[in-house]
Amino acid sequence: MTRSGTAYHSQPSTPGGRGRNEAQAPSPQTPVVFFDGECGLCNGFAAWVLRRDRGRLRYAPLQGETAARALSPELCGSLSTVVLLAQGRITLRTEALCGILEQLSAPWPLVGKMLAAVPSWLRDAGYRAVAAGRRGWPGKPTACARLPPGLKARVLP
Repeated sequence: MTRSGTAYHSQPSTPGGRGRNEAQAPSPQTPVVFFDGECGLCNGFAAWVLRRDRGRLRYAPLQGETAARALSPELCGSLSTVVLLAQGRITLRTEALCGILEQLSAPWPLVGKMLAAVPSWLRDAGYRAVAAGRRGWPGKPTACARLPPGLKARVLP
């Protein structure tokens, strides 16, 4: 349940018959950042975080197989928000951003704590304003495709 009181439930994985993609499903201990895989700004953000996260996070587009297995259909269709799935808890928008920043190398965890001190209604208003105009911004959704092979392995389908 998020702080806003909206509950989201992960879809249980189906037992048996684990194929190649099933093996790549994130474990409950591995936090996953879900982002709009067709947005240049979102891909750029994911690539920026990926280079700073010390190997603690995995990444998956909201349009992908991993999101379809791990998130509700409503969240997969909500492409204007970043989603963090960590320890069985789903957070959205700036709450997710604060959780992501906690996983990065210094000084980003401190920045996340400072951001968390701002009231969520104010943080999320700014987030929504950026999200509303992000698709018109320059940039192509290929930032994750240009990652070095060692980092690409942490991007889930």
